[in-house]
Amino acid sequence: MDEPETLIDTAASEDSSGPEPTEASDAEVAVSADDLASPDAADPTDVADPTDGTDRTGEAERAEDADAPADLPLILAALDRLNERLRASEEANRKLQSRVESLQDDQVRALLKPVFERLASLHSQSREMVSTHRGTADDAADDFDYFATAIEGLLGLYDIVSVDAAVGAPLDARVHFAVGSKPTDDVALDGTIQRVQRQGFTYAGAGRTLLPARVIAYRHNPLSAD
Repeated sequence: MDEPETLIDTAASEDSSGPEPTEASDAEVAVSADDLASPDAADPTDVADPTDGTDRTGEAERAEDADAPADLPLILAALDRLNERLRASEEANRKLQSRVESLQDDQVRALLKPVFERLASLHSQSREMVSTHRGTADDAADDFDYFATAIEGLLGLYDIVSVDAAVGAPLDARVHFAVGSKPTDDVALDGTIQRVQRQGFTYAGAGRTLLPARVIAYRHNPLSAD
């Protein structure tokens, strides 16, 4: 029974024993210190740049970013010129469209001019009948006046208005056409309208007359008498 205990003690004694630690010599410690102090020793923070030497994409992008502010004024100036040309083009198109519409209106008016002339003649006749029947017992004057007003409204649909030629008004060659003259010894009547044969009409806001008023004008003649 005493033999197993002896074996256990022997094993425990062997486990606790081991190779004794050895101390580094002074020469080895000196060599290690010299290696660390050497300028040729590798710096652990010195890491090679993977983009150095071959990949210059990052540097090119940075160079482009640096040049962008210098090109910006040129780009803005080019945009201003482009906008100016666009505005000029829009204005030219607007004027062209307006001219086309004006020409179309002129064509329509030219085709309807015979109708306008006939309506103008009816208008003048109606006004004459109003003057003839004014003060009579019948209501014809009111009927003719209504008819003349209706003709003016019809012509107004085409932007055509009366030149308002009237007896006693000065003769205006721009809107009146003298088809005859009436001699008079009254100097004050010279060059005035004696009678309106047909009322004249013009385009609203236009500088030309569609139908000049046909009138008879007074002409001064000292030897004449009414």
